[in-house]
Amino acid sequence: MVIGLIFLLFSIALPIALVVWAVRQFGSRTGSRGMDAHSIRRFFQYLLLFGLMVVAAVGLSDLLGMLFQKPSLAGDDNSTLARALTFSLFGIPMFVLVAAWSRRRLQQDPDEARSLGWAFYATVAPLTALVVAMTALHGLVSAALVDHRFDGSALTQLVVWFAVWLVHWTMASRMLDDDRRQGQLVLGSLIGLGTTIAGLVALLGASLDALLVDRASTLLVQQQQPLAQAAATVVVGVPVWVVYWLRNLSRARRTPLWFGCVLPVGVGGSLVLAVVGASVVLYQLLVWLIGEPASTQAAQHFEGAPTAGACVIVGAVSWWYHRQVFTGATPARMEVTRVYEYLMAGIALLAAAVGVTMVVVALVESLV
Repeated sequence: MVIGLIFLLFSIALPIALVVWAVRQFGSRTGSRGMDAHSIRRFFQYLLLFGLMVVAAVGLSDLLGMLFQKPSLAGDDNSTLARALTFSLFGIPMFVLVAAWSRRRLQQDPDEARSLGWAFYATVAPLTALVVAMTALHGLVSAALVDHRFDGSALTQLVVWFAVWLVHWTMASRMLDDDRRQGQLVLGSLIGLGTTIAGLVALLGASLDALLVDRASTLLVQQQQPLAQAAATVVVGVPVWVVYWLRNLSRARRTPLWFGCVLPVGVGGSLVLAVVGASVVLYQLLVWLIGEPASTQAAQHFEGAPTAGACVIVGAVSWWYHRQVFTGATPARMEVTRVYEYLMAGIALLAAAVGVTMVVVALVESLV
């Protein structure tokens, strides 16, 4: 514990010393050197603030989580308790002090609120808390659905990191303008969309597998329990997508970053998902009808077909939705409309080229 405490104090004192040194070296100079001094100070200041935020949140969540793990407190493993106490006792006060100092500078200096360092922290900090909270929520829901148990550690981790996210979300919405806040909204929307699509594909694929292959009893009693895991993923992803995209980014100003989220990912990624899934289903069907399947049992041959079919359905719905959003955002023919047409043509050309190549290879193999 003493070694960990010394390491923690050293890791905290080193960035502070670097900040003080940089300010003393460059702070009294004018011109571009003065601007460099402010940039260096902001870099270390917000990097230190982010590190202290992570240390304080980890320590507090671990400390509260140990309340639900009474046997481990009486055991021989005291490293978790030592780390939780060290992070909490030193991380939380240091974070409060640096946060208060940063808030005072933001209120006194208008350039501070417009700086790149502050915008970077206001973007990275809530997204980090969001990812950790989503992981904790997935563990909590999975434990309830799969193992039918209550995971107290996941609950405390969820509460702490959700509070961290909520504070930074509110702070960023008040202190960042719409354009500077759009980066956080885009990244959060992509995280929510990707998690939701993955969960829906897994949930629909497991459901189709249970209905078509008719082995629902084994599906529900096996160790992984894909239906419960997929349902937990959907529960985690949908609220994030609703908050970041449906309530905020979909109503934001149509900037190049906004179109970059809708076109390549929403429209293009969804179409690629649907095309790949349809190709897999069609390939397995053709092999079963006119080819030489590796197994004569349909359940084994079409084992991956339900998941591929789920990719087709979810990808098609997502493509249709994002295409409607894009069409509503561009009522007249614009340059971005041409980008959309070229993107669709490129995906279709790539799919056709891959298909023709596979047909030629199959013909050559059959002739040889």
